[in-house]
Amino acid sequence: MSENRNHRGLTRRTFVGGASVLAMSAFTMGLAGCMPKGAATATTTEPSFRPGTYTATAMGRNGDGEVQVTLSDSAITAVEVGENYETIGVGQRALETVPGAVVEAQSLAVDAVSGATLTSQAILNAASECVKQAGGDVKQLQKAAAEPAAGQRIEKTADVVVGGGGGTGCRAAIAAAEQGASVVIIEKADYFGGNTCVSGGIYNAADPDAQAGLEMTDSLRAVVEDALAEPAVDEQHGRLQAAVKDDYEAYRGAGGAGLFDSPAWHALQTYNGGDKLGNVDLILALTTNALDSLTGIKELGIEYKPEVKQGGGALWQRTHYTAKPLGSGYIAVYEQLIEHYGDLVEVVWSAEATELVKDGSRVAGVKARDLDGNDYVVHANNGVVMATGGFASNVAMRQQYCESDKWSDLGTALHTTNMGRDDGSGTLMAQAAGADLVNMDQIQLLHSCCARNGDADWGLKYSVNTSIFVNKDGERFVKEDGRRDELCLAIFEQPDKFMYIVQSGDTYPNAEELVMNDGVPIAESIATGDVFVGDSAEDLAAQLSMAPDVLQKTIDEYNAAVDSGDDAFGRALLSTKLEKGPWYAMKRAPAAHFTMGGIRIDTDCHALDEHGAVVEGLYAAGECAGGIHGGNRLGGNAVAATVILGQIARPTAAPQA
Repeated sequence: MSENRNHRGLTRRTFVGGASVLAMSAFTMGLAGCMPKGAATATTTEPSFRPGTYTATAMGRNGDGEVQVTLSDSAITAVEVGENYETIGVGQRALETVPGAVVEAQSLAVDAVSGATLTSQAILNAASECVKQAGGDVKQLQKAAAEPAAGQRIEKTADVVVGGGGGTGCRAAIAAAEQGASVVIIEKADYFGGNTCVSGGIYNAADPDAQAGLEMTDSLRAVVEDALAEPAVDEQHGRLQAAVKDDYEAYRGAGGAGLFDSPAWHALQTYNGGDKLGNVDLILALTTNALDSLTGIKELGIEYKPEVKQGGGALWQRTHYTAKPLGSGYIAVYEQLIEHYGDLVEVVWSAEATELVKDGSRVAGVKARDLDGNDYVVHANNGVVMATGGFASNVAMRQQYCESDKWSDLGTALHTTNMGRDDGSGTLMAQAAGADLVNMDQIQLLHSCCARNGDADWGLKYSVNTSIFVNKDGERFVKEDGRRDELCLAIFEQPDKFMYIVQSGDTYPNAEELVMNDGVPIAESIATGDVFVGDSAEDLAAQLSMAPDVLQKTIDEYNAAVDSGDDAFGRALLSTKLEKGPWYAMKRAPAAHFTMGGIRIDTDCHALDEHGAVVEGLYAAGECAGGIHGGNRLGGNAVAATVILGQIARPTAAPQA
């Protein structure tokens, strides 16, 4: 049984990793499962150092990180990472493994952690500088060991094989294990999480109890009534409108107290927000199960904040925010559950699936290769679940499938929010096995990413309720509660193709206590030039090189729109004025975020061929499954889909002879 990895619950702020030479044997045993693959062995010539502890800094993904290296006269005895601001759940894995790998290998030629290359390299760069300070030969320690010998052929059999250990794959594996099925997960990295680690963790679900205190303003009523008045473009559209009309009439008949919402309204907004390209049956599978699934994962231990707001691009105030930062709350609980089902769930780490195995027309397993060169054939008694993610990190695929008049340049200059492993390979393997693909030309860019590196999580936590978007001149240019594609296209039309998200002390009333969503003081984001703080709007404008009167006029006009309920840009969500300091701004730009296209599925997550027939033995869920989101995914629907469809996609019975 493969070792299941446990996150340590560390923040970006601190991590101590390393080992003393006296405790080397115990340390090596503890690190064996999480050491980067292909770590070098000790150099043949004994190194020489000036004993002591040395400190250096190096630039990681999000800023400078501090590393301390302790050396004897001939050995690296400890590597410790101090203050750093690397992405939780992603960079954290490099923080956990690279320092110990350096000590164990007595080498600076250890492999970078997959998905955390920049963080890994920053640690190694700083450690190299420490060695240099100690008079050591850096080049000697950077010599890589010889390539390992060719690996073995390994065969395994399980009831269910899951491709991918992100949020969807973990949920599918747990759901299968709950039914008593044996499971093998094949994961490219050496840790769980995938893109769920770097997601906002937000979850859309109509929830009357949580939404009871929210106001149904005239502008929000107009959104519903306009959607119902639109001529139906097809039978699916008419069916959704009829269901929403019934819900809305019942709401008004009961007095219309609080915010209107229902699974049908969530579905209609998802359908309309995706340019009516989504499959209504799949959409309803998402929205009608959203609240029950939310309740279910709360019972598993995933915690949420009590307030329901409107996430960016969500279109309605039905977004639930996790108590833990980003998607880490989901993965931490999933890891615990997989550990609980350890007798049933095995993980093949650092292995890339290469081909689906077929027995006649049935998908019967997966071939994979790990970093040590071992070739796996994993047979599936009941079925294979593809949870391999999309292709937003694959520049060639996004150019091939998605460049259009709408998105004219999806090349290397465009950052991505994702992990770098979502290369579309799982989708193409499914196609080669007979599955049809749908909506492959549809890609989503996220508007609210760090302009410097594309990170979605670096900066201030914000909601549509309490912010405005301004260009470099301090002028609003778009309705902030619009669709993500509309927001991105509007940003691309602005000078230098970026914006500032502006918030006031009405949102963050205590600057001394202000922290990011993962516990990093706002001062650290200010130091990187991604966040700006001013005592007044005039002070903030000066820092942003804006005319103070222009920014103040923009704020005044927005506040007047909140009072009147009538916004010049058509914003419907007008709940909070921005009036008092301190004032905050973060510099943001679009980045490739999500691909809506993928494997065609039915409501049981069976993969379908070009004729709509089931591809026996093959299931798909998560971002690699197409047809749900259409031409644009609503913010907060992706994580919901990982939970709901991951639970549905659980082959529990062997195929009939």
